[in-house]
Amino acid sequence: MPTELEDLRARVAALEAEATRLRALLEATPDLVVRVATDGTYRDVMEARGMPVVARREERVGRPVQDLLPLPIAAAYLRAVTAAVETGATQAFEYELRLEGRTGYYEARASRSGADEAVVLVRDVSERKRVELALERSEASLRSRP
Repeated sequence: MPTELEDLRARVAALEAEATRLRALLEATPDLVVRVATDGTYRDVMEARGMPVVARREERVGRPVQDLLPLPIAAAYLRAVTAAVETGATQAFEYELRLEGRTGYYEARASRSGADEAVVLVRDVSERKRVELALERSEASLRSRP
C-alpha cells in the first residue's frame, strides 16, 4: 500500500506531466495567446512567432488593453472577456488593426479561464480576409457589367 508521501509524489509527477503537455500545446499554436482580466488588464502574454504586436510581453503585462489598443478594439476585448467569464461560452470577434506599416485582420476567441479572467487566442486571418475582399470586388465588378 503506497504511503502518503508516495501518493503525493505520484500526484506531483502527474501534474508536472500535464503542465508539460499544456506548455507544448501552447508553444505549438501559431496564435497570440493572452490572459485578460475582466477589468481589461493583461495578466500574461504568449507572443505568436511572426505576428506583429502592439507591444512586447514585458510592456503589456499589468497594463489595461485600453492603453495599448485603439478604443473600439479594446472595447471588443472587454465585451468578449466579460461575456466569456459571465456565461462560460467562448466569445469570438474580428477586428482590423494597422501594425508595423500594414493593415492586418485578426480573429479573437475568448474563453473563461478563471473567476475574473479569460484566455484570448488571436489568429492572423489577413490572407483569408484579403482573398474574401478580392472575391467580393470581383463579384461586384461582374454584377455591374451589362
